[in-house]
Amino acid sequence: MRLKIIRMPAFLQRHERLSLGLNSSLLPPLALGNITSYLRQNGIQIDQDDLNIKVHYDNAFSRDPYKKIECEIFLDEPRVVDYLNGNKDPEVQKEVEKIASKSDFKNYDTILFSIPDNRNSSHILISLCIAKYLKETTNPIIIVGGIFYSIDSLGYAYSDRHIDFKIFGPGESVLMELLKNISDNSGDISGIKERTLYGNYHSLVRPDFDGLPLEQYRYKSICSDYSHYSEDMAGIMKGFDNSNLSVFPLKFIRGCPFSCIFCTSSGDNKMRAAAPSQVADYIEGLQDKYGAENFFFLSDTINFSRGFINRLCDEIIKRGLRIQWTDCARINKMDGALLQKMRQAGCIRLIYGMETASQNLLNYIQKNIDLDEMGRVLKLTHEAGIWCGVEVISGLPYEREEDIDATIDFINSRREFIDRVYIEPFTVRDWSRLLLYPEQFGIANIKRVDQYAKDKKNESSLDRYFVKYGFDEINGLDWEKKKEQINHSFQKTEYLLEQGQFPHYEEEHFLFYLYSSFKDKTTIRKIYNNARAQRFSLINRRQQ
Repeated sequence: MRLKIIRMPAFLQRHERLSLGLNSSLLPPLALGNITSYLRQNGIQIDQDDLNIKVHYDNAFSRDPYKKIECEIFLDEPRVVDYLNGNKDPEVQKEVEKIASKSDFKNYDTILFSIPDNRNSSHILISLCIAKYLKETTNPIIIVGGIFYSIDSLGYAYSDRHIDFKIFGPGESVLMELLKNISDNSGDISGIKERTLYGNYHSLVRPDFDGLPLEQYRYKSICSDYSHYSEDMAGIMKGFDNSNLSVFPLKFIRGCPFSCIFCTSSGDNKMRAAAPSQVADYIEGLQDKYGAENFFFLSDTINFSRGFINRLCDEIIKRGLRIQWTDCARINKMDGALLQKMRQAGCIRLIYGMETASQNLLNYIQKNIDLDEMGRVLKLTHEAGIWCGVEVISGLPYEREEDIDATIDFINSRREFIDRVYIEPFTVRDWSRLLLYPEQFGIANIKRVDQYAKDKKNESSLDRYFVKYGFDEINGLDWEKKKEQINHSFQKTEYLLEQGQFPHYEEEHFLFYLYSSFKDKTTIRKIYNNARAQRFSLINRRQQ
């Protein structure tokens, strides 16, 4: 079987393109790396490629006009749907062919689409367009997987007649069984009745990124004039823009033992973790193979066990692994000694999920954290020299004005320890206990709304995100009123985000750059804040 897995492109709306580098994630796609590694370890030959990074890289840096893609076309949903329904549109056809030409499809009889997360529907539409194009040209078997709501939308909101198989959920083992079935039948899929498959097993492997265009994930800026920066910042920003810094994703924990009702991991409460020594082996292997020094760990909770995080840090320190890493954590059982050890082991940032500083709402979502303890851990994290982030969810069910005020007051009173606030409007998530058992938590009438982000700068908060489900509070607001309350909550707390925040697709790499160049967090914080303001001003001028 000639097999290839491809990451599909996703496009930003114009007002979201705020980077001086690529307006796209610069992390090599972990899903591809893990699936490729798993299949290769099980004797299946597979090639991989990333159309997303190739599209955005060429749009930013190529001088060949044919390589540049008119992204706006795939943000025009009615037009693309008409094309998918058979209406001729030479311009759409031309852009689809240009995108498809960035990878080799001719030599493969089975193509896997990995569809990423995205706020608007462009990732769905371009995936369907490429599927249509391939069926009309090389006619491969097409299997799709990826973010749950994206795969769900393929058949719910749009016609998926060019897709042969869809895999929902963690699908490595299910995919392998399907590929074996296809191979055993010499590529004849007519006898395979089940076309929608559900996985329940995520492998914990060292990702294999061989075959991906790794050089294109290195940070690179289009900026060439530094006269707009202050004298003390110009050299720093030029150094960053020419750093060619790369960051590698790694996931060695699946799931979470805690049961916050809104979380996708709460529905089954299953979790697995690689042994700390095995994680260190993965890190060493990625260093040896790709020169990886900066890691974006993708745990729900890296300190799910005090013993685990202690042993992992001990392994990193004992082996002398000179790495930097970031991850998400809980405040539970954190203390100064552990945080100091984490910093010594290369931790440069921790993001804590607080969600709200209302004790009533914390009890409702079953977060099981103490706010006094949260304040203490934030202070200790800052004192350990670790960049400190806090997550907030605006508009939780039954949130009231005093709950919003409690969150604002908590953050404002601890601003000296908090480096970044991450705010998202509340949405009901697949596989969460809130979706599975809604009446236990006072909500009802859950319905599909499938609302994608709109191309308007000043839309309400929910219009900036994908919202799959609407709902009513049984003893409170109906969905129309709840949407208004979520928007109000987001807008009231949004000022907690620093005005002129550092561009989203540059921030991670900039933090890694600063921590590799300066050892003192006070210095790093000062430079970051100066850079944030000047970078934002520059991007605003470029957009105008």
